[in-house]
Amino acid sequence: KEREKGREKEREKGWKKGRKRGVGIRENMAEGAKRALYVGGLENSVDEKLLYSAFIPFGDILQVQIPIDVATQKNKGFGFVEFEMPEDAADAVDNMDGAELQGRV
Repeated sequence: KEREKGREKEREKGWKKGRKRGVGIRENMAEGAKRALYVGGLENSVDEKLLYSAFIPFGDILQVQIPIDVATQKNKGFGFVEFEMPEDAADAVDNMDGAELQGRV
């Protein structure tokens, strides 16, 4: 019951997260935003071009963003990928959650 309550709260927040190891992906499930994915666990050398290349096989991408730490000029270990179609985002979640990217599993 505790677990179920936690899952309900997570759904209310609008996020779905896989439980596998590796590159973590969250899909924003809020209405009208089912195309945007949070991608966590990124290695410091991953840039927007590489992230784009990793996700383009699943469909057309509108934008890729990776926040950069001002002090270190390296990525903060996460990024966002926004697909044109919600189905493509769902396909990316199914295939990339827990996947290896730049040696991170």
